[in-house]
Amino acid sequence: MYEYTGNAWSTEGYAASERFEAWRQQLNAIYLDWSIEKPGDAAYQASVSTRSFDDFTLVNCRCEPFRASRRAAQMAQDTREIIGVQLVISGRETMDIGGEQVSLSEGDLMIWDNTRPMSFAVQESLHKLSIIMPLSRFKNWLPTSWYTIDKKIAKGSMSGQLLSTFMRNMPDHMFNRENANGDALIEATMGLLVDALDPLRGGSEDQSLKAAQMMRIRGIISEHLSDGELTPHKVAALAKISVRYLHWLFESEGITASQYIISQRLQRCRRELSNPVMGNRTITDIAFSWGFQNSAHFSRRFKQEFGTSPHEFRKMTN
Repeated sequence: MYEYTGNAWSTEGYAASERFEAWRQQLNAIYLDWSIEKPGDAAYQASVSTRSFDDFTLVNCRCEPFRASRRAAQMAQDTREIIGVQLVISGRETMDIGGEQVSLSEGDLMIWDNTRPMSFAVQESLHKLSIIMPLSRFKNWLPTSWYTIDKKIAKGSMSGQLLSTFMRNMPDHMFNRENANGDALIEATMGLLVDALDPLRGGSEDQSLKAAQMMRIRGIISEHLSDGELTPHKVAALAKISVRYLHWLFESEGITASQYIISQRLQRCRRELSNPVMGNRTITDIAFSWGFQNSAHFSRRFKQEFGTSPHEFRKMTN
């Protein structure tokens, strides 16, 4: 069951002396733990509203100048990995992510995650929109290159304009309790974001959007391998794509989606059969735990793949 939430908060309801501390608590509740530097003695003003669909959150934030940083002490408090996409509506801000400094102003888009030390300084009254989601969603699309993506997306680029327009006009029905397609909209947003990243543009096939989509499909299959009912139709449903499109993605791999699923299951079983720690588990137990539903079928496929029976392989490796 998906959860839908929406909240609006402002410093207006607080005494002048309490506003910045209230803002600090609100900021940390949304963006994880930060060390925040108070800008002065003047009464602080800020407001923030959030709309969430499950683990996907849109944040609309307005605040006055202040500084904040995340170092080892704050990062040690994290219980989850997140990634944020930030669009500056107005104002100016500078950010330092892992030693790389970036200046942001109206129309700029910024991508950040909480796995690296970072700091920022709001230099003038700022209005920004942010999308915050689990980093795992992003890794499913770009498992090998997510860490090297450009942090700033050019405001004048076509993809940057497209993403900016989408964020400014995020559909209300995406966060509606009656919406049955919210997850599909989130994946569409992910596709739009991936398309906006320069490292995936042009060049070799590994840098193509198709390759990124294949990486995402592999991630979905890997996550659900233990499901004995996992089929191409179910993979397509989980990925919010058609079965025909799934087969098209696998065409260039020289293998069908069904063959890939079986191959991955066999690889997982092979790894566990060679692990002495798994010595107390039966071969059938291991096979069934990775989605096989018939021990004879598993043994036959294992021998076809590796040239030896599961029993012989286990004896040889242990």
